[in-house]
Amino acid sequence: MSDTRAGTAAERREAEQARQHDLILRYSAAARTRHWLTALAFVLAALSGLALFHPALFGLSGLFGGGPWTRILHPYLGLLMLLGFARLAARLGTAETRMQPRDWA
Repeated sequence: MSDTRAGTAAERREAEQARQHDLILRYSAAARTRHWLTALAFVLAALSGLALFHPALFGLSGLFGGGPWTRILHPYLGLLMLLGFARLAARLGTAETRMQPRDWA
């Protein structure tokens, strides 16, 4: 992580600690947390969607507190997942992460 890249104070502090120990910090703890929250939202949205998709899979709605809660939570889980994907794409889709000619060498 270079000094020009925007990040939270915790991410900058973590990167500085890695530089002091001659380590390359690939992903900060905050980035990993965002990744796993997005993955969790994906799994939960998939399970709630399957429960709503077919009557044979309606038993999955018990994971969310029953049919009404599944119908309520499913759109919010999808929104959380979308926001997580957008945040990850914005943070990881920078010029620093694109392949450069020196990377191919």
